Amino acid sequence: MADDFTYIPAYGSSNKKAPRIIMAKFGDGYEQRLGDGINNDPDTWTLHFKGRSDTDADSIESFFHGQGAWDSFTWTPIGSSTQKKFRCSSWSRNYMGPNANDIEAEFVEVFDL
Repeated sequence: MADDFTYIPAYGSSNKKAPRIIMAKFGDGYEQRLGDGINNDPDTWTLHFKGRSDTDADSIESFFHGQGAWDSFTWTPIGSSTQKKFRCSSWSRNYMGPNANDIEAEFVEVFDL
């Protein structure tokens, strides 16, 4: 069973959509397009965790390290009531001052069983 990511991101987080397609281009500008697989429209979220304490930021980073960028976890996207599976493909941490940390993380939806 996948772990649950329960930290709440700050306002300003964003969702990017880039459906995967297969495309063949022909002469005179003609092209054919087809969705690439049955799960061809994954969500990609850029999440911000601003002004977090050292302890909170350490816990968030520890969660990401524990998943290793390849293992999926569940998270409920902003504005949704349905959990989906994601992996955290990259993150960064900015030390803003004593006990003040900002973390930016990229979540990519996965379609595990």
